[in-house]
Amino acid sequence: MLSLLRFVFSMFVVLAHLAEDVRFFSHWGVFAVFGFYVISGYLMAVVLNQTYSFNFAAFALNRSLRLFPAYLLVAAATLLAIVLQPGAGDFHIAWGFDPGARDVLANALIVPFEFVEAPFKLVPPAWSVAAELINYFLLWLIIARSRKLAIVAVLLALAFHVLSLAQGAGWEARYFPYYAAILPFALGACLYFFKGSLAALKEGQVKAGVLVASLVWGANLVLCGFLSRPGGRLFDLFFYLNLAALVVIIGGVVILPVRGKPVRIAKIEKLLGDLAYPVFLCHWLVGFEISLYLLDGQKRGLVLFALSVIPILILSLALIGIESRWIVPLRNRIRQGAQGRPREALQGAAI
Repeated sequence: MLSLLRFVFSMFVVLAHLAEDVRFFSHWGVFAVFGFYVISGYLMAVVLNQTYSFNFAAFALNRSLRLFPAYLLVAAATLLAIVLQPGAGDFHIAWGFDPGARDVLANALIVPFEFVEAPFKLVPPAWSVAAELINYFLLWLIIARSRKLAIVAVLLALAFHVLSLAQGAGWEARYFPYYAAILPFALGACLYFFKGSLAALKEGQVKAGVLVASLVWGANLVLCGFLSRPGGRLFDLFFYLNLAALVVIIGGVVILPVRGKPVRIAKIEKLLGDLAYPVFLCHWLVGFEISLYLLDGQKRGLVLFALSVIPILILSLALIGIESRWIVPLRNRIRQGAQGRPREALQGAAI
């Protein structure tokens, strides 16, 4: 189920970006990214405690192999597209800047996007990958070490968000920086530490809670589309309701007993989870090509999104194939060499 959620979130991001002129969808990507973060916080707490035993070298190498190869392939393809084809800067502002030394460094290492001004981004969503990498480190260093530390991290992150709201800072201050993302990551870690306590609830209660939270989440998503947008009136209320509902949904998913699924269904869910990251990476590149060759340069819209979905999935499948052939065996050896290898750590797709 976590795999399916990750795929849904990735498609929300694609829809929000490629159809961003449609007000109704302008917030979908913002809401989805914090959902990604909650799931990542939970999964990383699982593997740090149960697979890697906080072995930083093994954890960091495996995470790097998970994130960097696909990113670098998409970045290289995007660079080629920008150099060889006209209109890239008009299609996306991040491709319209002349890259300097800081841009080169940030695009190569990802993490510097959170610390230096580097407006030229070959893969525009790379800023969120940078936030994720930094929070992986914070999870290893502090947050995922114990229940108390995870709770402290949530409280400190909440204090930051409340203070930011009180000072009248824009929504971007509570969304883009890695320290703003500590809140969903720490909430995900808390789901890991409180899983045993939550499992004491009756299955019917958990299912009811997930159902109610899902209805609230869906209604919140739709109402925000009608009543607000990022930066608009009431947006912060919709933003935090989205986060709260997703924590309940994800929490319910991870504590519900895992029933036997048909092998075909399990494989489809895993494939969808594996697709989430490459879809997230390559959608701007594919959208640019579709815009250039099929839509006479149309920048955004539902038509662009609709025509881009299948090519995005095809390219993402190709990236998965390359990773399965060359990268996954290396990651498996690293994982097998670490202490323990629980099934639970593998349920959220290829982590």
